[in-house]
Amino acid sequence: MIQEKEGVIEWVFIFIMTEDGRLIHLVADKGFVIEPGEEYFGPPEIVNVAYQAFNGKAGVTHIYEDRYGEWKTSFAPIIDDEGNIIAIVGCDYSKAYFNSEMQRLRKQLNIHF
Repeated sequence: MIQEKEGVIEWVFIFIMTEDGRLIHLVADKGFVIEPGEEYFGPPEIVNVAYQAFNGKAGVTHIYEDRYGEWKTSFAPIIDDEGNIIAIVGCDYSKAYFNSEMQRLRKQLNIHF
């Protein structure tokens, strides 16, 4: 539903972290490339922001590349009623979408490089 409402998000997913620090995919929208229960292996750009979310700090990556493509990802913690972080929710934006939005903003703001 998040993906449908926003209209520009490629993927929405939830990860949990094991006691030994592994990121495990819990659930995602249709077509997500990682199966539930599968561990995510990615570059430091995304893993660092994911770990920060597990420490309570929402964040956004730089554009990075993993085996699934080129992305810009945001993560936020999911907190239970007792204040414990139980998982993180992430949203992926494709590099192509991000670049087209930056072009649109440059034109709107009359910024030239």
